[in-house]
Amino acid sequence: MTRADDQGLVRTIATLARDATPVRPLASPAVRLARWVMGALAASVLVVGVLGLRADVVGRASDPAFAVQAGVLAALTLAAAGNALRLAIPGAARVGRARATTLTLTLAWLAVVLWPAVKDGLAWPTGWADVAHVTCAARIAAVGMLPGIVLLFMVRAAAPLDLRWAAASLALAGAGLGALGTQFICMDDATVHVLAWHALPVAVVVGVGAALGRRLLR
Repeated sequence: MTRADDQGLVRTIATLARDATPVRPLASPAVRLARWVMGALAASVLVVGVLGLRADVVGRASDPAFAVQAGVLAALTLAAAGNALRLAIPGAARVGRARATTLTLTLAWLAVVLWPAVKDGLAWPTGWADVAHVTCAARIAAVGMLPGIVLLFMVRAAAPLDLRWAAASLALAGAGLGALGTQFICMDDATVHVLAWHALPVAVVVGVGAALGRRLLR
């Protein structure tokens, strides 16, 4: 390295030192998850209240099947949000465990949804393809959009390496929260309706999130 190179390097270092600004370290993933949960709950409760609770919510909430479905969906949403925040910190997440947890809870949710139909001999109702049911997809978007966007910016504030998986996880968290809120709005608990107009929109959102991962988190 020549003397001129040495002087250039010194000037570069001096410039960086002069222009440097304080960097506020991020809180731990657990702390950030707790903050997101509190904000997401407040936002989703507000939206559900505006859209209107289902008329039989008290009776349905005391039904074990309804409660289990809501509990599993809540656990899936929480796990997805936690995975997204941990994946945003290089080395903080065990990707294999995160994927296994997400897959297990997803299968558990589908099993709980399918159980009534299986118990009744797969006597699924007709009319589930009526376009009027698309309102449930809109409800999922309304309840989960703001929390999902907030989580997106929280992940972007860090340095995720697996962009596709991180994006899919945050998309699942937002859409899962939307589906959870919609369960307390929608009066139709039929298995095919829940699969077609609750679970399928969540799957679509996750797929789109994974496909756009690099653009969303770059």
